[in-house]
Amino acid sequence: MKLGGSRGRATNSGVGARSFLIVGTVPPPLGGVANVTWRLVHELAGRGHACELLDLHPGRGKAALPPDVRAWTLSGAQLGAYPLFLLPRLRLGPWDVIHWNFSSVETLRYFGPLLRLADRPGRSQFLTLHHGDQRRKLAGLSRVERRLAVMCMRGFSGLLALSEEQLDFYASLGLGNALAVDGYVPPPSVAADPAPAAATQARRQLLVSGQPSPVYGYDLALRLIDVLGEELDLGLVLCLYGRRSSASYEEWVLREALRRPRVQVMRDLDFPRFARVMAQSQVYLRLTTTDSTGLAVRDGLAMGIPVVASDSVTRPAGVYLYAERDFDDLVATIRGVLGVGPARAVAPPAPFPSPVGLVDFLTRRDLGPQPQVPSAPDGGGMGL
Repeated sequence: MKLGGSRGRATNSGVGARSFLIVGTVPPPLGGVANVTWRLVHELAGRGHACELLDLHPGRGKAALPPDVRAWTLSGAQLGAYPLFLLPRLRLGPWDVIHWNFSSVETLRYFGPLLRLADRPGRSQFLTLHHGDQRRKLAGLSRVERRLAVMCMRGFSGLLALSEEQLDFYASLGLGNALAVDGYVPPPSVAADPAPAAATQARRQLLVSGQPSPVYGYDLALRLIDVLGEELDLGLVLCLYGRRSSASYEEWVLREALRRPRVQVMRDLDFPRFARVMAQSQVYLRLTTTDSTGLAVRDGLAMGIPVVASDSVTRPAGVYLYAERDFDDLVATIRGVLGVGPARAVAPPAPFPSPVGLVDFLTRRDLGPQPQVPSAPDGGGMGL
């Protein structure tokens, strides 16, 4: 099995090489945002662009980067003295483009002021937020923090929206610098070892992945096994990763999984190992109540694995949709996908993903504000 994007190109379709600083983190910690950062750095370097990484989560065992990519981190001592260390470096660094790759708007509380200090003529700065429910994240901030976050977002050359929901969110804040992009970045080429024994001993294997949070709908996956496990000889693999958003919920998931011999739990798999588990699965399930790109959804489609996902957000073409939190519809969809029930239609082409990919956009020579959402009164309806 091999999964990955193209490699070894010196330039990007006639576009001259550029210099990038990517601000975010690479695994660990594991998660969609960290994986996108890791893939983005590999893809930019593979296209012949100079690239540096500012990793906001220093630690051991970091995912391998291309040999010509320089990575620097913020240790505790550097954070304490960042006026002397970080600010001049951001201001004077050689980069044409700085891309800030965060999970949610909450992060702007800590790093938003760096935006203005990193501005200089001829440099573009872009922000990508990956969490599917930015409205709720923003509402959880104080009034002052919300105003600061909106002010910071207004200063970017572009806010890279990954979904219709994100475009609506930015429009509600009166931000006219939102840009629709396809946030999927293929992984670096991965040559897998010979496939190990299947994660479950069942004839058919379902796969669910995500953080240990109710957002990911593990309860529905467990109910599926209760209802269809014996009849269809189904096994279920739960791949959990990242920090606990709720220790009690994770404990519940683990306890319920242990009660079911057809369920296997795996924790904190890196991408090569996760890709091998996905390749052994007959269906990938995305049971989320909110989402953005859904990295594993796109990986499943790229690998030819049937993907069943909730209709909570706009999904890419080719996904089998079921009504969010509707268990009966989920059961019917699984039956149809496995060929033991009426066939189900897949999601048709939709406005998202945008035809412009994230890497293709960032490597354009004409970067700059290109508003795609209407302006509204400052603060919109968010109580700013």
